[in-house]
Amino acid sequence: MTNRMQKLTEFFCDVAIIETTHKSNRFNLPLMDIIVINNLGKSCTVFLSLLESQTYEPYKWALGILKHPLEKRLQ
Repeated sequence: MTNRMQKLTEFFCDVAIIETTHKSNRFNLPLMDIIVINNLGKSCTVFLSLLESQTYEPYKWALGILKHPLEKRLQ
């Protein structure tokens, strides 16, 4: 996550939309895209990750990566 993505997540984390596209990239891997909606009603990407599969563990890992920098900012 870039600093801009972290700030967007911090301010607009009330609603997060998680979407994965299955094997539509050149690596044949699921792409996780997390977006938030800002106060102007526009969607903003706050997190991107290639996952090794669409099972529990890769999602847990990716959401842990998302959570880590946000925990430090909110403390």
